Amino acid sequence: MYMNSLKKIAGYNLLIMLIYTILVSVLSTGNQWQMSFMIFMAVLIAVHVGINFLASLIFFIQRNKISGRNYLLSALLVLVIGFSTCFGIASL
Repeated sequence: MYMNSLKKIAGYNLLIMLIYTILVSVLSTGNQWQMSFMIFMAVLIAVHVGINFLASLIFFIQRNKISGRNYLLSALLVLVIGFSTCFGIASL
């Protein structure tokens, strides 16, 4: 049960992150596209992690520890992968 819901939550979050990464990379144009990409991605990742962290807090308050942990781990996963992607693509 724990791993299935973690895979589901993490999978949806990574899919959402992939979608907005593609959208930002397509929309970032001009001479300084790397900087605009990095700024947009940093803001989107911070909002995404914040939403996951808030969901985690709500589940912990409701005494649903499994969902709280899943959203907390998903927030950490989005944070690590997202900022690595952000700085990796910006360094191209």
